[in-house]
Amino acid sequence: MALLHKFFLKPVKSYNRTIRYFLLSSIAFNTAMGIFMVMYPFYIRELGYTDSLNGQIIAFQAAATAIALLPAGILGDRYGRKRMLIIGSIMLAISFAIRSVSSTEFLLLFGAGLTGFFFRFFTSVCDPFTGREFKRKAKGEIVCITCGYHDGSKRIRASF
Repeated sequence: MALLHKFFLKPVKSYNRTIRYFLLSSIAFNTAMGIFMVMYPFYIRELGYTDSLNGQIIAFQAAATAIALLPAGILGDRYGRKRMLIIGSIMLAISFAIRSVSSTEFLLLFGAGLTGFFFRFFTSVCDPFTGREFKRKAKGEIVCITCGYHDGSKRIRASF
């Protein structure tokens, strides 16, 4: 517990409020997304579809994520990273809602495409957003802490 306080909690107290909220929301988002992605194949099977559709959904989401990489970065530079984080988060929530309540193959694939596309909007501006708040020396520290929080959220969702 002392190591947790020394290496993770104590450094975060010195960060500004925006970065602390960002780190907290990042932990919540990664944990929730991990739990959703673990349970989603079971949902697809319960709808009566085969594992082939699950593979198509994963591929469609990955393709949409790759396609959105460049536009997300450009829009983040043009309109602001904070705004893109908010838009990406809202659209991700909508896409997860579509995926959770839809039962047709088209809507499942459409929701996966939206999730992949707006997931890239969310993730492509995270590092520049956090990096602009720190001096050069502290940027490595925030990247390490962010990776530690992401790894911790992966462990939490793995327990489900």
